[in-house]
Amino acid sequence: MSNDQLPRKPLIEQVTNKWRDQKSDPAQKSPETLDEALCSCDLEDDASFPNATYRLVTSHRFRRLVILVATIALALGFTWKEYIGPQIHRQQDLLAFMSPNNGTYGIAQGGHDKDLVKIMHLDPSLIPGGQSDPEGRRRLIFIGDVHGCRQELQHVLRKSNFNEETDQLILVGDVVSKGPDSPGTLDELIKLNAISVRGNHEDRLLTAAKLSGPGQNDDPTTVSTSSKGAAKDALLLRHMKPHHLHYLRKMPLILHIPALPMALPPSKSKHSPIAEHMLVVHAGLVPGVPLERQDPYFVENMRSIHHKTHIPSVSRSGKSDGRKPWIEIWNWYNDRLYRRRSPEVVIYGHDSRAGLQIHRWTKGLDSGCVSGGKLTAMILNAKGEQELVSVACENHRA
Repeated sequence: MSNDQLPRKPLIEQVTNKWRDQKSDPAQKSPETLDEALCSCDLEDDASFPNATYRLVTSHRFRRLVILVATIALALGFTWKEYIGPQIHRQQDLLAFMSPNNGTYGIAQGGHDKDLVKIMHLDPSLIPGGQSDPEGRRRLIFIGDVHGCRQELQHVLRKSNFNEETDQLILVGDVVSKGPDSPGTLDELIKLNAISVRGNHEDRLLTAAKLSGPGQNDDPTTVSTSSKGAAKDALLLRHMKPHHLHYLRKMPLILHIPALPMALPPSKSKHSPIAEHMLVVHAGLVPGVPLERQDPYFVENMRSIHHKTHIPSVSRSGKSDGRKPWIEIWNWYNDRLYRRRSPEVVIYGHDSRAGLQIHRWTKGLDSGCVSGGKLTAMILNAKGEQELVSVACENHRA
């Protein structure tokens, strides 16, 4: 039987409900959906996207948010530019200083002056809280550059309640020259058994004394003025006695003071008790270089260090020449050693322009006495506690 001969069903019976189960094509949108899409861009409709966006950006809350974000961005940019960025660059420069492959790090050879006492260690009997001081009554009194100002020296000692029996007087060099009474100042120091390190002015006087033959220092006008102040040095030598020159020759380049046995626990504060070894010099030291290899000229004259070559300089630091204040490098270096190895505190003078500078690892005591500033004493007791005492000075260079 052919297909044409098969009986056919009525059309109504061929209709099914399968269309209900069929999913609509997502590409085809209903008229209602199209109307909603059109309404979302209708500017006359308050609920449309453009109108809603306009209301958002013109609202007070949105404006406050924009101002807040802009303020935070500006503050972060300023903080980075003025503080964080420079600090990172500073740390990178200082880290470069630590590299033994850089420059002349650690090769300072020192001078060849056979009369120079390079390193002197403080007598144990003079150490506060040491075996000879079980009650901790002794004190160390450090004094800045005196420059022949004898009256001011006597004044600061009175103000410090100086006691010859229990106090040891230590000076940071440049006790002579410029001021009115260098011989009298030396007599005072000799009488008090004071210890002073050698400064650049003591070194100049001793050099002038070596170069001056018998009778040549009687007339300062005969002295060569090729070096600054040579005539003044020659004039001062006329008033020097043999015991004065002997005292100058005994001055060490570096005075080492061991840690105080009774010192209180230290901290990182600049006013922390000093519980570490101390080094007294006139001008400065290069960190990381052994004391016996420090160059005497720079120990007496330095003010800055090149952070890459590690070469000290008598000049002040510059922003573009790679030189930084030596105390900045020394303080950073010893901060890294703190609680790990053995940091050291340097007590120094020489830099009257910078004035009194008290940091954790460096104590600068030259406060410009001879030029009308102050004469400063730092008193250290057996517990390592610091006390600063100063007196006003007359301007002897006016």
